Amino acid sequence: MTEQPPEPIIQTVAEAVRAQSARRIAIFAAPGTDEAPPEWLPVDAMRVSACADLQAGRPDGARVDLALLTPDWLRQAADAGNLERELAALRDLYAGAVLAVAEQDAPLSDAGWRALGFTTHRRDARTGTALQGFNLYDYKQRPDWLNARNWANPELWDVYRW
Repeated sequence: MTEQPPEPIIQTVAEAVRAQSARRIAIFAAPGTDEAPPEWLPVDAMRVSACADLQAGRPDGARVDLALLTPDWLRQAADAGNLERELAALRDLYAGAVLAVAEQDAPLSDAGWRALGFTTHRRDARTGTALQGFNLYDYKQRPDWLNARNWANPELWDVYRW
């Protein structure tokens, strides 16, 4: 069992949960973790320990809007040797947004999180705990060149030949 994450991290997670109000939320915790959920967490949030549990809990195949990953779950998935696979499955198949509370001794380095498309939302300087996040809908910055100005401009079809 780990100690409670720092207050700024908890506040950021609570804000993200409030932003997903009345939506589908899943908390990934290691099996045997029987802590009471915080008061800001919706009572209908699913508590699961693996992506397979999430799939079984949602027979319609719909994504959850937010998946919250605890440090215990990250450690347990790394010990089982499938942390990257579970994170990629969450990111690609099961959740629109993923927030992970990663302690300083987390199984993935910052580079490992970045390689999976996650960004650091907040880091506590005192404890080294970081909040890593992925949002399917804004994970990639749109490049400036990707617009109609630079692509098939009908005005230029007769001007330039290539």
